[in-house]
Amino acid sequence: SQSRYLAEMMANEIMRLRKVLETIVDPIKFLRIKAEEEGLKINGMMASMLSNDANYLKELAKEGLEGLKV
Repeated sequence: SQSRYLAEMMANEIMRLRKVLETIVDPIKFLRIKAEEEGLKINGMMASMLSNDANYLKELAKEGLEGLKV
């Protein structure tokens, strides 16, 4: 039914936005996972700098709100 479809869409959007928030809360974990997926090693100093960079975190939030894959 249409209401079930709508509920499913809303649940998916909630999960997606939750992932965005988790990424902003723990950006080092996000960077580590992304690096591993790409077969790269994380630079600890750079990851630490990014995790404290308001502009970087703001960009993650903006991408999440725009529906891009964070």
